[in-house]
Amino acid sequence: LDAYAETPPWFQGSHEPDGHFVVGERRFEQLCTVAGAVEVAGTVTPFTGGALRVHRKGGKRNDYGTFRGHNWQSARFPSGRAFGFIHYRPQPDGRVTYREGWLLDGDEVVPARVEGTPWMTDTRSSGEDVSFRLRTAAGEIRIDGETFVSSLRPPRPVGDGTSFPLLQSGIARYQWDDEEAFGMIERSARLEPE
Repeated sequence: LDAYAETPPWFQGSHEPDGHFVVGERRFEQLCTVAGAVEVAGTVTPFTGGALRVHRKGGKRNDYGTFRGHNWQSARFPSGRAFGFIHYRPQPDGRVTYREGWLLDGDEVVPARVEGTPWMTDTRSSGEDVSFRLRTAAGEIRIDGETFVSSLRPPRPVGDGTSFPLLQSGIARYQWDDEEAFGMIERSARLEPE
């Protein structure tokens, strides 16, 4: 498998964040393309696709007592335009927990604030509208999205009895103006699986 970086790395905390991500964590992510081959029963099948390289180190991730869920989405389009964001669900009083994003349109990566975050509200594995808006200093951009395929993992106990909520990991189809791309989506919420 060969991976090729397609965007500059996004170091969390570098694009005008609201709130704070995991305390003590140093993390970056980077959109890539990949090419490789899979061999099954003597038949070799080459493939190409997208990938998200994530590196994290440190941080305290064992207390999810006040964690209400998150939304994490990113994609790169054929023209080279790209986006990425993470938004932790606000507290019941509306207090921001963490929200940060970026947009690449041309040569410059700019901070982008996600608005209209498509929070996880049920356990559909495909066909769910996950559209959103990104606001930059230059204005607002709408990106339409729909889940294509997902896996769901039930809540699980962590550490001292608190639990990590229901988790969805998947691929979504995104539309930005006249361009389409497949990209990642990961969301969690304190819901019970159906």
